[in-house]
Amino acid sequence: MPRINWKASLGQIVLEVFSIMLGVYLGLLVTQWSERQKEGKEKEQTRLSLIEEMQTNRERLGKVLDYHQMLRDSTWHIYNNRAKLTERPTFFRGLQVSSLPDGAYQTAILSESINLFSQKDIRAITDLYSFQRDYNEFAKLALSGLITQDIMREDNILQLARYIGITMTDICGMEKNLIKSYELVEKTLELKKGATRG
Repeated sequence: MPRINWKASLGQIVLEVFSIMLGVYLGLLVTQWSERQKEGKEKEQTRLSLIEEMQTNRERLGKVLDYHQMLRDSTWHIYNNRAKLTERPTFFRGLQVSSLPDGAYQTAILSESINLFSQKDIRAITDLYSFQRDYNEFAKLALSGLITQDIMREDNILQLARYIGITMTDICGMEKNLIKSYELVEKTLELKKGATRG
């Protein structure tokens, strides 16, 4: 009967267990590294999409802000001076408010990639898009309110001027604040370029 060398067998077993444990540990390290790389790419893609959407929305607001300010000032002038108009004002080209998209934000929420950002960044992004949603809802209300006005009656021009003046005062304030908010959040996200966490 062959003699079993327990010391050699035990050493071989320890070596095999160590090799397996080392392989598992290295496998876990590679998996974690791979996950961090994937998260980093996902966060970067989300960051770029959000910045692009914010820039687009900021530019849209910038294009209509001057018209809204002119509309506000002109309608208040008509209302405050109780001007007798001999003809309909030619400066009015509608309210020109449109809904600002939030597709990049909704995608970040649904894919949960928003969770890759720091709590402070998430709060800033969420606050911005909540404000944008409020703007969109107010714009819809303003259009609905305008539709209910009888704009064809001559004696209704002062009432219409008052409605547009009040509405544009609020719209202009919201647009200015939204533009500033976009700029701040964009700047914050620009500074996060390439950062994987926080």
